[in-house]
Amino acid sequence: MPDATTSAVNTAQRTADDQPAAAIPIKFGTDGWRAVIADDYTFANVRRVAGAIASYVLKHEDATRGVIVGYDTRFGSPLFARAAAEVLANAGIPVLLADDYVPTPAISYAVKNKGAAGGVVITSSHNPWNWNGVKFKAKFGGSATPAIMKIIEEETADGVMPKGKQAAIEQADLKPAYMQAVCRFADLDLIAKAKFKFAIDCMHGSGRGVLAKIFSEHGVDFVAIRQDVNPLFPGINPEPIEPHVSALQQAWSKRAAMRDSRRTATPIASALLPRTAALLTRIRFFPSCSIGFCAGRNGRAKWSARSTPPRCSTASPRGTAAN
Repeated sequence: MPDATTSAVNTAQRTADDQPAAAIPIKFGTDGWRAVIADDYTFANVRRVAGAIASYVLKHEDATRGVIVGYDTRFGSPLFARAAAEVLANAGIPVLLADDYVPTPAISYAVKNKGAAGGVVITSSHNPWNWNGVKFKAKFGGSATPAIMKIIEEETADGVMPKGKQAAIEQADLKPAYMQAVCRFADLDLIAKAKFKFAIDCMHGSGRGVLAKIFSEHGVDFVAIRQDVNPLFPGINPEPIEPHVSALQQAWSKRAAMRDSRRTATPIASALLPRTAALLTRIRFFPSCSIGFCAGRNGRAKWSARSTPPRCSTASPRGTAAN
């Protein structure tokens, strides 16, 4: 029996399908389009954008390589992803559709690793709960260039909806390969030997359980908060900056107060997984999460936060993908 959220989304989709789509202007920002759900962000407009992406892929990429489609934990994201996948498949483009919520970098990794023509992610990144969006990842795995986004925006304005021989939509779990790639990059055995205890905060997002599973399998001690799926993101925007990391700060402060006052503090990782790994060309990827250090002695904990950017002297910046 469908839950209330699924029923509401299905009703909204049927209503949208029964009405003619208003040709509102759709403008693209950083590698995609974002809008307020049920205002400009509707099934009809998601299909318009997907049709434009299909047109771009057919004209400028090897469409036989297919497109990877993934989605986050926002309201209706799985159904919006299915709608986009159906448009691509109707245009004759094979689709590999994620079978669960997945971090955006996992889509980027899949595009690069599988040699796909591109990737579509239903997400609105750090925006408030009532927003959603469509991102396009180019064939190199990173955010599409401004030139590519300009083409897709123009195709959207023209209302293109290409049709071709029906292609397949295959579902797959895209997380294991991504997690294995992260494990190849990071020396998790060395991290485990350090005997640090980490705090993981996925902020109700699509990274839920990913870093926790990696740490569990490698004997890294941790405590995890906000791992549940909650599309309302209660009290926060899903962005690892203050004030949204206050729950993580509080979780660490409680542990710091219980610690032996003679020991220095342990680092904390605010693991909003869409920001946890960056994918670079030639499959070089590095952590890019918000890191906080609780530095102090005698039981007095101090919080500081910073963003740790990836460092690489050989990889092209254009290949970086971090949501």
